[in-house]
Amino acid sequence: MDFKLISDVRQQLPVNYFGGGPWIHLATVVRGKKEYVAFRHATTNQVYIEEVERNRATFNLLKIEEDAEWADLYKFLLEKGCLLANPEEIKLGKPNE
Repeated sequence: MDFKLISDVRQQLPVNYFGGGPWIHLATVVRGKKEYVAFRHATTNQVYIEEVERNRATFNLLKIEEDAEWADLYKFLLEKGCLLANPEEIKLGKPNE
């Protein structure tokens, strides 16, 4: 199943989102029932690509455990022009980081 780009609107998120902001939203992507987001830290320029786990009223960001899944998503985001980062600038976040 292919990825689908839902949003590539770059926008700064409130500083208190995910702790340690400010964050810039780069993209939201879906594949099947899974949803993913890419953020860039506005100060460090490090990019995080995470899976979104939605509950009724909240959502959590989860580390993408499968290397192949992460690599496919990274390649898709590069092809769509959502990421302009070098691989060494990409940092995998940890759950609840």
